[in-house]
Amino acid sequence: MVTLGLLAQLPDLPLWILVGFVIMMAGIFSAQAIVGGVSGRGGSGVSSTYVAAFYLGGTVAGLVYPPFIGQSPLWGLEVALGVSLLAVLLAGRALR
Repeated sequence: MVTLGLLAQLPDLPLWILVGFVIMMAGIFSAQAIVGGVSGRGGSGVSSTYVAAFYLGGTVAGLVYPPFIGQSPLWGLEVALGVSLLAVLLAGRALR
């Protein structure tokens, strides 16, 4: 859903940006709810690892975006698409 939401924003039109953002956020928060629940069932070690990874990811995202300020929005969108596609490719390995 995140990748679909990012792709929906490619036309660079306000309506499509809004629709893409909503789809992207729905995907992120749905996945977060599912993973949070599953990690809680795995015990405190698994749950705390998930929480730490979540905050680490937010920190990395906060450090990565400043170079894109003032650049074409497509640069940031391309990086976000690359990260989401990488996540899709690594998902199978993570689930094993």
